[in-house]
Amino acid sequence: MKKILLMSLITTSVYSQINMHIVNEEDQPAAQELEKKYNVTHKAKDPKVMPDKHSRDAFLEGSGIPQDWDELDRDIFYMDLKTKSFAEVKNKYPKIDPKTIQELQVKHKK
Repeated sequence: MKKILLMSLITTSVYSQINMHIVNEEDQPAAQELEKKYNVTHKAKDPKVMPDKHSRDAFLEGSGIPQDWDELDRDIFYMDLKTKSFAEVKNKYPKIDPKTIQELQVKHKK
């Protein structure tokens, strides 16, 4: 269990149940042991799920997004790149070079 990071640990008092969400599964035997005792969910592979802040920032690094964007603006832009068409993103973000948008969408699909 030493390398398993828990994103959330929620105790539901009504059912006396602990829900765990594992985001880093480097130690598989420990994860399997937890599944025997607790309700465990694992990091989603769904493309509509946000990555952690550091992964998002690494992906957007050097893209020329406005410096005054806060965390929410960056999250929304990232998700728009993942889930919307090029035309939709280009129309929503007219200040960002269309070539940059296209490159980021291609980069994301890799």
